[in-house]
Amino acid sequence: PPPPPPPPPYSAMASLRDLCAEFLCSQDGTIFDEQALSSRQVPAACAAQLAQFATMRGERNAAALVLLLRTHPGLLSQLGRIDLSMCATPAVLAALADSQTVEAPVTVQLDFTGADELTDDTLRALLCHDRVKALRIGSLVLKGCTAVTDSSLFHIGHLEETLTDLDVSNCPLLTDAALCRAAQSCTNLVSLNIKNTLASDNTVAAVLECCPRLQNLVLTGVLVSNEPFMHLKPGNQLRVLIWKRNIDAVCLPLSDATLQRIAQNCPHLQQLVCVGSDAVTEAPLTALAKGCPDL
Repeated sequence: PPPPPPPPPYSAMASLRDLCAEFLCSQDGTIFDEQALSSRQVPAACAAQLAQFATMRGERNAAALVLLLRTHPGLLSQLGRIDLSMCATPAVLAALADSQTVEAPVTVQLDFTGADELTDDTLRALLCHDRVKALRIGSLVLKGCTAVTDSSLFHIGHLEETLTDLDVSNCPLLTDAALCRAAQSCTNLVSLNIKNTLASDNTVAAVLECCPRLQNLVLTGVLVSNEPFMHLKPGNQLRVLIWKRNIDAVCLPLSDATLQRIAQNCPHLQQLVCVGSDAVTEAPLTALAKGCPDL
Protein backbone atom coordinates (compact mmCIF):
# COMPACT_ATOMS: atom_id res chain seq x y z
CA PRO A 1 0.00 0.00 0.00
CA PRO A 2 1.15 3.58 -0.54
CA PRO A 3 2.71 5.29 2.47
CA PRO A 4 0.36 7.40 4.59
CA PRO A 5 0.33 11.12 3.85
CA PRO A 6 2.52 13.29 6.09
CA PRO A 7 0.77 14.90 9.06
CA PRO A 8 -0.36 18.50 8.56
CA PRO A 9 2.01 21.16 9.86
CA TYR A 10 1.57 22.02 13.50
CA SER A 11 0.10 25.52 13.33
CA ALA A 12 1.03 28.34 15.66
CA MET A 13 -2.45 28.42 17.15
CA ALA A 14 -2.51 24.67 17.73
CA SER A 15 0.90 24.94 19.35
CA LEU A 16 -0.26 27.80 21.55
CA ARG A 17 -3.44 26.00 22.63
CA ASP A 18 -1.47 22.87 23.46
CA LEU A 19 1.05 24.92 25.44
CA CYS A 20 -1.69 26.71 27.38
CA ALA A 21 -3.43 23.43 28.19
CA GLU A 22 -0.24 21.93 29.58
CA PHE A 23 0.57 25.11 31.47
CA LEU A 24 -2.90 25.17 33.01
CA CYS A 25 -2.38 21.69 34.41
CA SER A 26 0.55 22.98 36.43
CA GLN A 27 -0.96 26.32 37.48
CA ASP A 28 -4.17 25.88 39.45
CA GLY A 29 -6.55 28.79 39.19
CA THR A 30 -5.07 30.31 36.01
CA ILE A 31 -7.75 30.93 33.39
CA PHE A 32 -7.24 31.84 29.74
CA ASP A 33 -10.08 33.35 27.81
CA GLU A 34 -10.90 31.22 24.73
CA GLN A 35 -11.88 34.25 22.67
CA ALA A 36 -8.61 35.97 23.53
CA LEU A 37 -6.69 32.90 22.42
CA SER A 38 -8.60 32.68 19.15
CA SER A 39 -7.56 36.27 18.42
CA ARG A 40 -3.95 35.37 19.19
CA GLN A 41 -3.83 37.30 22.43
CA VAL A 42 -2.44 36.03 25.71
CA PRO A 43 -2.69 38.06 28.93
CA ALA A 44 0.53 40.02 29.37
CA ALA A 45 0.85 38.79 32.95
CA CYS A 46 1.06 35.18 31.72
CA ALA A 47 3.14 35.67 28.57
CA ALA A 48 6.54 35.44 30.26
CA GLN A 49 5.58 32.29 32.19
CA LEU A 50 4.24 30.73 29.01
CA ALA A 51 7.38 31.60 27.08
CA GLN A 52 9.64 30.00 29.69
CA PHE A 53 7.35 26.98 29.77
CA ALA A 54 7.49 26.73 25.97
CA THR A 55 11.30 26.56 25.95
CA MET A 56 11.12 23.37 28.04
CA ARG A 57 8.63 21.66 25.74
CA GLY A 58 10.86 21.28 22.71
CA GLU A 59 10.19 22.02 19.05
CA ARG A 60 6.52 21.07 19.32
CA ASN A 61 5.85 24.38 21.07
CA ALA A 62 8.35 26.44 19.10
CA ALA A 63 5.55 27.94 17.02
CA ALA A 64 3.81 29.09 20.20
CA LEU A 65 7.02 30.70 21.42
CA VAL A 66 7.37 32.57 18.13
CA LEU A 67 3.77 33.78 18.41
CA LEU A 68 4.33 35.00 21.97
CA LEU A 69 7.51 36.85 21.00
CA ARG A 70 5.85 38.56 18.04
CA THR A 71 2.68 39.60 19.90
CA HIS A 72 4.32 40.82 23.12
CA PRO A 73 7.01 43.43 22.34
CA GLY A 74 8.09 43.74 25.97
CA LEU A 75 8.39 40.02 26.59
CA LEU A 76 12.17 39.82 26.37
CA SER A 77 12.65 42.50 29.01
CA GLN A 78 10.58 40.35 31.39
CA LEU A 79 12.49 37.18 30.58
CA GLY A 80 16.00 38.60 30.88
CA ARG A 81 17.44 35.19 29.95
CA ILE A 82 16.04 32.42 27.78
CA ASP A 83 17.23 28.83 27.31
CA LEU A 84 16.89 27.57 23.72
CA SER A 85 18.55 24.21 24.28
CA MET A 86 15.40 22.37 23.17
CA CYS A 87 13.85 24.74 20.65
CA ALA A 88 16.53 26.62 18.70
CA THR A 89 14.58 26.54 15.44
CA PRO A 90 15.21 29.12 12.67
CA ALA A 91 11.78 30.66 13.31
CA VAL A 92 12.46 31.10 17.03
CA LEU A 93 15.88 32.63 16.37
CA ALA A 94 14.37 35.03 13.84
CA ALA A 95 11.62 36.08 16.28
CA LEU A 96 14.18 36.63 19.02
CA ALA A 97 16.40 38.72 16.76
CA ASP A 98 13.43 40.86 15.72
CA SER A 99 12.44 41.33 19.37
CA GLN A 100 15.84 42.43 20.60
CA THR A 101 16.18 45.99 21.85
CA VAL A 102 19.22 47.92 22.98
CA GLU A 103 17.51 48.74 26.26
CA ALA A 104 16.56 45.17 27.15
CA PRO A 105 18.77 42.60 25.37
CA VAL A 106 18.07 38.98 26.27
CA THR A 107 20.84 36.48 26.93
CA VAL A 108 20.37 33.21 25.06
CA GLN A 109 21.72 29.77 25.95
CA LEU A 110 22.43 27.42 23.04
CA ASP A 111 22.78 23.83 24.23
CA PHE A 112 23.60 21.00 21.80
CA THR A 113 24.50 18.37 24.41
CA GLY A 114 24.91 14.92 22.90
CA ALA A 115 24.24 16.05 19.33
CA ASP A 116 26.84 13.72 17.85
CA GLU A 117 25.29 14.26 14.41
CA LEU A 118 26.01 18.02 14.59
CA THR A 119 28.50 18.82 11.83
CA ASP A 120 30.83 21.76 11.34
CA ASP A 121 28.81 22.96 8.37
CA THR A 122 25.56 23.02 10.36
CA LEU A 123 27.09 24.71 13.41
CA ARG A 124 28.97 27.29 11.33
CA ALA A 125 25.82 28.14 9.38
CA LEU A 126 23.93 28.66 12.64
CA LEU A 127 26.57 30.72 14.44
CA CYS A 128 27.24 32.90 11.38
CA HIS A 129 23.59 33.52 10.53
CA ASP A 130 22.63 37.20 10.71
CA ARG A 131 19.70 36.37 13.00
CA VAL A 132 21.97 34.60 15.45
CA LYS A 133 24.58 37.35 15.36
CA ALA A 134 21.86 39.74 16.51
CA LEU A 135 21.37 37.72 19.70
CA ARG A 136 23.25 37.92 23.01
CA ILE A 137 24.54 34.35 23.28
CA GLY A 138 25.76 33.90 26.84
CA SER A 139 26.15 30.12 26.92
CA LEU A 140 27.31 27.67 24.24
CA VAL A 141 27.25 23.98 25.18
CA LEU A 142 28.71 21.47 22.71
CA LYS A 143 29.15 18.65 25.22
CA GLY A 144 29.52 15.32 23.44
CA CYS A 145 29.37 16.80 19.92
CA THR A 146 31.96 14.35 18.65
CA ALA A 147 31.91 15.53 15.02
CA VAL A 148 32.67 19.18 15.82
CA THR A 149 36.20 20.32 14.97
CA ASP A 150 38.30 23.48 15.30
CA SER A 151 36.64 24.84 12.19
CA SER A 152 33.42 25.57 14.09
CA LEU A 153 35.03 27.39 17.02
CA PHE A 154 36.90 29.67 14.65
CA HIS A 155 33.51 31.36 14.10
CA ILE A 156 32.61 32.39 17.65
CA GLY A 157 34.72 35.54 17.71
CA HIS A 158 31.59 37.71 17.36
CA LEU A 159 30.45 36.40 20.76
CA GLU A 160 33.37 38.09 22.49
CA GLU A 161 31.24 40.50 24.52
CA THR A 162 28.44 38.13 25.53
CA LEU A 163 29.80 34.58 25.91
CA THR A 164 30.38 33.67 29.55
CA ASP A 165 29.92 29.87 29.51
CA LEU A 166 31.63 27.53 27.04
CA ASP A 167 31.36 23.75 27.45
CA VAL A 168 33.17 21.66 24.82
CA SER A 169 33.67 18.59 27.02
CA ASN A 170 33.97 15.27 25.22
CA CYS A 171 34.65 16.93 21.87
CA PRO A 172 37.71 14.81 21.00
CA LEU A 173 38.59 16.70 17.81
CA LEU A 174 39.06 20.15 19.36
CA THR A 175 42.66 21.30 19.69
CA ASP A 176 44.70 24.22 21.02
CA ALA A 177 44.29 26.04 17.71
CA ALA A 178 40.59 26.75 18.26
CA LEU A 179 40.52 26.77 22.06
CA CYS A 180 43.34 29.33 22.37
CA ARG A 181 41.61 31.59 19.88
CA ALA A 182 38.32 31.22 21.78
CA ALA A 183 40.04 32.24 25.04
CA GLN A 184 41.73 35.21 23.38
CA SER A 185 38.47 36.38 21.77
CA CYS A 186 35.89 35.63 24.47
CA THR A 187 37.62 37.28 27.39
CA ASN A 188 34.46 37.48 29.51
CA LEU A 189 34.37 33.73 30.05
CA VAL A 190 33.26 32.76 33.55
CA SER A 191 33.05 28.99 33.01
CA LEU A 192 35.08 26.75 30.70
CA ASN A 193 34.90 22.96 30.42
CA ILE A 194 37.49 21.38 28.09
CA LYS A 195 37.24 17.85 29.48
CA ASN A 196 38.54 15.14 27.13
CA THR A 197 39.60 17.48 24.33
CA LEU A 198 43.01 17.75 22.67
CA ALA A 199 43.87 20.90 24.62
CA SER A 200 47.26 21.31 26.26
CA ASP A 201 49.27 23.79 28.31
CA ASN A 202 48.81 26.40 25.56
CA THR A 203 45.04 26.55 26.04
CA VAL A 204 45.23 26.67 29.84
CA ALA A 205 47.86 29.42 29.71
CA ALA A 206 45.72 31.45 27.27
CA VAL A 207 42.63 31.08 29.46
CA LEU A 208 44.41 32.11 32.66
CA GLU A 209 46.03 35.04 30.88
CA CYS A 210 43.08 36.37 28.86
CA CYS A 211 39.98 35.60 30.97
CA PRO A 212 40.22 37.54 34.24
CA ARG A 213 36.60 36.74 35.21
CA LEU A 214 37.07 32.96 34.97
CA GLN A 215 35.54 31.13 37.94
CA ASN A 216 35.09 27.50 36.81
CA LEU A 217 37.71 25.48 34.94
CA VAL A 218 37.42 21.75 34.18
CA LEU A 219 40.55 19.98 32.86
CA THR A 220 39.65 16.31 33.30
CA GLY A 221 41.49 14.09 30.83
CA VAL A 222 43.46 16.97 29.28
CA LEU A 223 47.19 16.62 28.63
CA VAL A 224 48.24 19.56 30.77
CA SER A 225 51.19 20.07 33.10
CA ASN A 226 51.77 22.27 36.14
CA GLU A 227 53.54 24.97 34.12
CA PRO A 228 50.53 27.24 33.28
CA PHE A 229 49.52 27.47 36.94
CA MET A 230 52.95 28.67 37.98
CA HIS A 231 52.00 31.99 36.34
CA LEU A 232 48.72 32.51 38.20
CA LYS A 233 48.11 36.16 38.92
CA PRO A 234 47.17 37.36 42.41
CA GLY A 235 43.51 37.96 43.10
CA ASN A 236 42.10 35.88 40.24
CA GLN A 237 38.46 34.79 40.43
CA LEU A 238 38.84 30.98 40.26
CA ARG A 239 36.24 29.25 42.41
CA VAL A 240 36.19 25.73 40.94
CA LEU A 241 39.19 23.86 39.52
CA ILE A 242 38.74 20.24 38.48
CA TRP A 243 41.96 18.46 37.51
CA LYS A 244 41.42 14.71 37.16
CA ARG A 245 43.44 12.07 35.40
CA ASN A 246 41.52 9.58 33.30
CA ILE A 247 42.24 5.88 32.97
CA ASP A 248 44.98 6.58 30.42
CA ALA A 249 46.79 8.77 32.98
CA VAL A 250 46.27 11.86 30.82
CA CYS A 251 46.61 15.07 32.87
CA LEU A 252 49.74 15.17 34.98
CA PRO A 253 49.41 15.23 38.78
CA LEU A 254 49.41 18.56 40.61
CA SER A 255 52.72 19.30 42.28
CA ASP A 256 53.34 20.82 45.71
CA ALA A 257 54.63 23.98 44.04
CA THR A 258 51.45 24.36 41.97
CA LEU A 259 49.24 23.88 45.01
CA GLN A 260 51.27 26.50 46.87
CA ARG A 261 50.78 28.88 43.95
CA ILE A 262 47.03 28.23 43.94
CA ALA A 263 46.89 28.84 47.70
CA GLN A 264 48.66 32.18 47.29
CA ASN A 265 46.66 33.48 44.33
CA CYS A 266 43.14 31.98 44.46
CA PRO A 267 41.47 33.48 47.55
CA HIS A 268 37.95 32.73 46.24
CA LEU A 269 38.53 29.02 45.57
CA GLN A 270 35.62 26.88 46.80
CA GLN A 271 36.26 23.50 45.16
CA LEU A 272 39.51 21.83 44.14
CA VAL A 273 39.47 18.33 42.67
CA CYS A 274 42.91 16.88 41.93
CA VAL A 275 42.37 13.14 41.59
CA GLY A 276 45.61 11.34 40.73
CA SER A 277 47.92 13.73 42.59
CA ASP A 278 49.12 11.09 45.01
CA ALA A 279 52.46 12.64 45.94
CA VAL A 280 51.07 15.82 47.52
CA THR A 281 52.54 16.59 50.93
CA GLU A 282 51.04 18.28 53.98
CA ALA A 283 52.60 21.73 53.51
CA PRO A 284 50.62 22.84 50.43
CA LEU A 285 47.41 21.50 51.95
CA THR A 286 47.99 23.66 55.01
CA ALA A 287 48.65 26.62 52.71
CA LEU A 288 45.36 25.96 50.88
CA ALA A 289 43.46 25.91 54.16
CA LYS A 290 44.89 29.33 55.05
CA GLY A 291 44.84 30.96 51.64
CA CYS A 292 41.44 29.69 50.46
CA PRO A 293 39.03 30.15 53.39
CA ASP A 294 35.99 29.21 51.29
CA LEU A 295 37.44 25.88 50.20
